[in-house]
Amino acid sequence: MEFYEFFNLMINFFPAGISGKRGTSAKNEFLNITYAFMDSNDKKEFKISDMSSKDSFYRGIKAGTEKIPTNVARWIRNRINYDAFSDFYDLEDLSDNREDELEKILLSNGASDEDDCPTAICKLFEQILDKLLSDDRKANVERYQIVGKYAVAGKKRIKLPNELIPNDGFLTEENKYIDALLKVYSQDSGESIKTVSDLKDKPIYEENLKLQREDFYKAVNLFRNLRDVFINGEEYFTDFKDETYELTKTIINRPFSNGMDRLNKTMLYIIEDTTKYTKSYIASDGKGFVGPAEKRGTLHILVNDGKVEWIKAYDEE
Repeated sequence: MEFYEFFNLMINFFPAGISGKRGTSAKNEFLNITYAFMDSNDKKEFKISDMSSKDSFYRGIKAGTEKIPTNVARWIRNRINYDAFSDFYDLEDLSDNREDELEKILLSNGASDEDDCPTAICKLFEQILDKLLSDDRKANVERYQIVGKYAVAGKKRIKLPNELIPNDGFLTEENKYIDALLKVYSQDSGESIKTVSDLKDKPIYEENLKLQREDFYKAVNLFRNLRDVFINGEEYFTDFKDETYELTKTIINRPFSNGMDRLNKTMLYIIEDTTKYTKSYIASDGKGFVGPAEKRGTLHILVNDGKVEWIKAYDEE
């Protein structure tokens, strides 16, 4: 199945959620289809500025005469959320006959009879986007370096996604590493610190958390840039993350006076000139992918992964 066929399949079976009122533009239908597969945060972030603003372009996508830009297709592909689509699916409340009709179409397009319809639709959408991307792949990471807001290879320039910036709201990915930091601050101060709001009268720790979050977001933006711009970018981020752990694990597992001491000295160690990455391409000098903030922020990702702990029972306290 091609994308335009999927577009029309969605309109056919989910008219209330996709087309809504009569006269809905093809652009809004396109947006509603993509929104159906995204969680609320991704819906807010999704932009189609790289696509034409004219409805005729979206009518062309619907008819199969226009193609979605690769960067937009990749962005959508990396954010397909099965739970979000399942919720969307339930809202349509298909009759048994319509669901049977849909199931036959999905099975004829390679769906497993073990999957329910929402899961099969998500997998089909992933396959369609994967095929679209495989037909128009961007070059390997190793051809590029980062210059400002662009990935550059010779005369070719690819604009990077807009950066996420830390604010008063917190990403769900921040819960674990921030909880680890709060425990560090509590141990260091000798006071009970269980939530971010407990830092309001503790400026040293409040400022420290602000700086740690800035580093974490830099690392997250590095991951997003690699994932969304390059076909093999996630592999390169994993290599970088793994080498960051290998470089720091002997430091992290030494006895320290407390968790704050371990945190501070590990953060300093990873950005020292003598701490050399030898395997990770993106950490190579002069490539522009990785700076001190990305290195420090990746340690917080390793906390999220369960590989790094700041507080050890064998510390010298």
